[in-house]
Amino acid sequence: MLRKLREIVRGCIQNPEDDHIITLVQVALEDAALGDQLLTMLALPHAERTRRLRHWQVELRAEGAPEELLAILARLEDEALANQTYLVLQKARTAS
Repeated sequence: MLRKLREIVRGCIQNPEDDHIITLVQVALEDAALGDQLLTMLALPHAERTRRLRHWQVELRAEGAPEELLAILARLEDEALANQTYLVLQKARTAS
């Protein structure tokens, strides 16, 4: 599965060696609720997505979430990376 996921990422992400996105997609595939929430958020227009991502980071930080997750979510404020991640997650879900 990890090999297939890497292939999907290489096909969609401009920086295919970005293991953080691979990790995020893996977690989203393993945790359906997180995956659903992430897909919903990534489908939003850029300004709304950024606002919600920042709010989600505050909530997760208060819950003691790992800094790695918070850093990955912060990177998704980049519109191009968020759009690419959305495509990867959609493709990975249909491939699994």
